[in-house]
Amino acid sequence: MTGIVAMSLPALRGGQALEEASLRMETALRMARADAANKGRRLRLEFDQEQRRTTVLWEPEPLTQPGEFVEYAACTWQKFLQVEGIEVERCEFV
Repeated sequence: MTGIVAMSLPALRGGQALEEASLRMETALRMARADAANKGRRLRLEFDQEQRRTTVLWEPEPLTQPGEFVEYAACTWQKFLQVEGIEVERCEFV
């Protein structure tokens, strides 16, 4: 899982805020990868640009319902995706 995330800092300024946001996003991606490996299921982060919200989704039944993702209610690390004053504007896989 590799990606590029463009972040906006409307409320916070400076390199320290960007550094914190980057570290939190990196932590969330690592935890998503670990959860996916432990459960043997695919996880997906969905970025809603209109609501400025990130949702964690998972594929609970990959054999009987492939490609069907639902909200991952057991996510204990979603707080790493929300940083006050920082918004995800765009996300691309590379």
